[in-house]
Amino acid sequence: RKESDGNSESSEKEDEIVEVRHYAIKATPVGLNRKVRRIIQAKIPNLSKLDDISDYITGKTSTGEAAPSATNSASYASDSEPEDETSHVTLPQSLNKNNKKSTTSALKLVELGPRLRLKLYKVERGLSNGDVMYHAFVKKTAEEAAELKKRKESENTLKKRRREEQEANVAKKMAVKEEKREGKRRRKEEREKEMMDSLRGVGDAVANGDDDDDKEEDESSGTEEQSESEEEDSDDDNEEEEE
Repeated sequence: RKESDGNSESSEKEDEIVEVRHYAIKATPVGLNRKVRRIIQAKIPNLSKLDDISDYITGKTSTGEAAPSATNSASYASDSEPEDETSHVTLPQSLNKNNKKSTTSALKLVELGPRLRLKLYKVERGLSNGDVMYHAFVKKTAEEAAELKKRKESENTLKKRRREEQEANVAKKMAVKEEKREGKRRRKEEREKEMMDSLRGVGDAVANGDDDDDKEEDESSGTEEQSESEEEDSDDDNEEEEE
């Protein structure tokens, strides 16, 4: 921003002042009763003097008398601003529950604040990592600026190399950790396999033992039957001899 100061030395003076004001764009649905619109926007007025909310909407009581006012003139003035048709737009998309797509709303600028007056002191390339392009108080020659830029580039190169080394070290540590985790997993699987094999061996031994017992029982029962049959034959022979 330039101003004329009227001095003979300079007709225009650059004061480097930047004025900043913070606004929000507010959309208000149109085509609604002013009082209904206030309720939709969650601006509930003081209804303590009314018997029913319908008295506030219609402005009359159930007996037909004028209802006590629940708002002041200032609030009515602010609500009357969206009636200006030059601010009406058709919304291309939904903004909130009150402003839907393809509906007509009135746009209004609302200042949020604070108002700021800023003066430019320094311009630096990048975000705290570049050379200084402008400084209001420190002036440097072309050689000094080139030297400063060279030193800044050297610092950036060093930072980049250190960052790469750090990333490589982190990747190496992660690889070692993953290798250890994989080794633990393999050893666990081997132990489980050995345990299962040992359990299977015990089961087979038990099954073989049962089979041997069955065979022995069969053999012993066969021997007993044979001895009984031999005893019966010997008894028959004795009887024949006696006769």
